[in-house]
Amino acid sequence: MLNEISTTVNEAVNNTDKNSVRPASSPYLKYAGEYLFTPEIGYFAMDVPAGENLTTSFQTSNSSVGFIFCLGGSMVFSITKNGLTYEYKLSQGECSITYLPYATGNSAVDTRKRYRAVNMFVVPSRLRNHSFGHPQAERFLDELTDLSNDTVFLHKGVMTKNILRILQELVNTKASGFSYKNLDMSKLYEIIMSTVENLNSGRLYKPKNILQPEDVELILSAGRIIAENLSSPPSLPSLSKATGLNMFKLKNGFKEVFGTTVNKFVTEKRMEKAKLMLENGKYSVSDAAWDLGYTNVSHFIELFRRQHGITPGKMLSEQRNMSALKLIANARHSLT
Repeated sequence: MLNEISTTVNEAVNNTDKNSVRPASSPYLKYAGEYLFTPEIGYFAMDVPAGENLTTSFQTSNSSVGFIFCLGGSMVFSITKNGLTYEYKLSQGECSITYLPYATGNSAVDTRKRYRAVNMFVVPSRLRNHSFGHPQAERFLDELTDLSNDTVFLHKGVMTKNILRILQELVNTKASGFSYKNLDMSKLYEIIMSTVENLNSGRLYKPKNILQPEDVELILSAGRIIAENLSSPPSLPSLSKATGLNMFKLKNGFKEVFGTTVNKFVTEKRMEKAKLMLENGKYSVSDAAWDLGYTNVSHFIELFRRQHGITPGKMLSEQRNMSALKLIANARHSLT
């Protein structure tokens, strides 16, 4: 919904008041009243009376980050991308964050109750300018940066009391005849930052990568490259360049194919090889660590213990004891 609105607003930016535009093509505008639109952020409040059948479809292009805050009633959303459909319902007291590049969808208000909501959209690059001092917001933006055009981001959570208070102030100010062009922009960003800071719960769908057969082959190739270079494994950027996969598809696709992250895969393969080296009996613990690229032997020992449930030194000692017992048994057998 927000992406359609933002596209419509862009088409209407030549209106006389650049801080408050009133696009005419979106069905939401019948219930939205006056708009605020700037190059970095948009804001409008919807108020749909009970019994009104507001159903609409939309198609996004290069998406803004959308925020919807439901103050009353409910609305159902259906998002379709690459043949997959994601559905969710937003009810009173809930909010959602969406980033949906190149997707289609539709939304429908529950006609049984009055629907009231505040809607915002913001350009990701502009959002980053306001994320300083908000670690969760910075992580969220880093995640968006890694998203490919094959992904969706949908999040639903509960509004905090502070967010609800600011929203009510904005809506009440609007009702008193306040002009949006005088709106305190810091209030809008305060709402957005507070909402992003609460991303640790309520995620509807993690960004999902749509893997094609050729992508799977490239990810398997990445696994082989790692296995062949355990003493000096490639960095993620190098692996991305070697396979031709973008960072997001590499990291998320790798986890989908191998069931673990790239870094954990490297460690697991190194510890598997370390076990074989020690079982061979030709390596000491430090030799095995150095041969696999570990300059900190203590760190190597701890990683080995975590994976195999035994320290490499104890395993090597047991291996040597078994070899000695086997030699003794063979010697005794040769004497009988």
